[in-house]
Amino acid sequence: MTLLLPPRRLDRAVDEPSGVPAFPRLLLAGVEKAGKTYEAALASNSDLVGTTYWLELGEDSADEYKQLGPYRIVRHDGSYMDFLDAVRYAVAQPRGADGKPNLIVVDSASMLWELLCDEQTAVARRRATERGAAPDSELTITADQWQKAKNRFKDVINTLKYHDGPVLITARLEDVVLFDGDKPTRDRAWKVKSERSLPFECTAVVQLRARDSAFLTGVRSLNRDLSAAHIRPLPGFNVDKLFRDLGMDKRVARSTYRASHPEAIIREQAEGLDMLDDLPDDPSDDQLTKLIMLSFGTQQPEYLHRLTAFYGHQMLSRRKVAGKDGPVSAADAIERALNALANKAGTASPQPPSQAQDAFGASGFSSPGTEQPRCTVPDCPTPKNCVRPYANGARCEQHGPRQDAGRDAGPTAEEHQMPKQPVPVHPAQMLRDEAAAQARVLGLSVDKHLAELAPPGSTASQLPPTRLGGHLLRWRPVVVTALRDKGHDDLAEQYAKLGTRVPTREAAEILNSAAAQ
Repeated sequence: MTLLLPPRRLDRAVDEPSGVPAFPRLLLAGVEKAGKTYEAALASNSDLVGTTYWLELGEDSADEYKQLGPYRIVRHDGSYMDFLDAVRYAVAQPRGADGKPNLIVVDSASMLWELLCDEQTAVARRRATERGAAPDSELTITADQWQKAKNRFKDVINTLKYHDGPVLITARLEDVVLFDGDKPTRDRAWKVKSERSLPFECTAVVQLRARDSAFLTGVRSLNRDLSAAHIRPLPGFNVDKLFRDLGMDKRVARSTYRASHPEAIIREQAEGLDMLDDLPDDPSDDQLTKLIMLSFGTQQPEYLHRLTAFYGHQMLSRRKVAGKDGPVSAADAIERALNALANKAGTASPQPPSQAQDAFGASGFSSPGTEQPRCTVPDCPTPKNCVRPYANGARCEQHGPRQDAGRDAGPTAEEHQMPKQPVPVHPAQMLRDEAAAQARVLGLSVDKHLAELAPPGSTASQLPPTRLGGHLLRWRPVVVTALRDKGHDDLAEQYAKLGTRVPTREAAEILNSAAAQ
């Protein structure tokens, strides 16, 4: 049964929709010599846009078409990483003094997808060589390689979605024969030559099936003149007119797009927040301590009540967690936390998880405020805010049952036998250590190794840890190959056995061993 829990954030923005369209992303797909690049260059003349930034890949018309419009070419070296960085550069450029939005032209998506496919072919060839296959043997591109190529293509499109202005993407169009199984039919269809999800990511799709023969094949708009129910011919097509039909001549809103971040699970695991939603059945003492600290850090008593309901008071009374003055029962720790939250209700702002540990260790969840039980020992000097209710009556820490029993006998055997727990390494630190070790093996600086993760306008040193785990996984096969090239076959085997486990302490230790040899 799923327990309904309160939200961790109570300060979320809730806005009324503006009813204003966002900047369009236009896909202009055409057959050879149909004029797709020509129309893109003319679009820079539109008085709806400011500066046009042109990103060319696998094409060579940008310099020639200068007389068609005032655009600027963003140069790159033809590699995927440098092309992605050029896209980030264009997205990061501010509007000009006239306040008009910049236009970004990508020419073309077909060549970008071809580049990504060629990358995976090169990877497959390298793997075949490592296996000792013949040079002319058939190459196999695995499912994980195709997913890698799709993810890299998606990174470019997602970056363009953050652009505060219109985007125009060109692609090649093919008239293909449809197959029934492995047999060709008489039917034919127009197909965009690119990654298959590209039309879904665009506001409108225009096909140039011949010169001066344009068709609107898909659009997302409330403009009834742009019917999406049928393929519509566009006589006299030009990009400026379509932009106006899509509402760009009126006030437009910045994109509300937010990319999904599956890598955020690495951050959740690093911070431990995922434990609050998926409680372990048999937690260790360290896990119980962390669960109580995290629950206290949310400033929501329901999370602490959930711990008691899930594990039961009897079990929590037997388990020991780290307290201010040594081990205490988990049940007592939860009760202290609840009393501390009750005292702070309405007066204190929520603590982030990083501060919850300080509150747990330093204050023991005790704070002055509301009425507390009084110790039953006559003339006890303990302040009332330090009194805790024990099973045999209200007693303070000084006169509690455990303290009374231990005053003559000394520490219990259980306390003598309790081993000291090593200080755990924070999962986020494990990720950073492995990233530094990977860079060392590859002969790169850490900043250069992590450069592809840096958001537009930032440096690698400002990189948030949300995508670091996925980045490390993508580079592990490359690092394994580098270790083998350097003669560290045993360490390469150990590192390869880590598979998809992140974070892991062993990763940095293995790689650092290679550097020390």
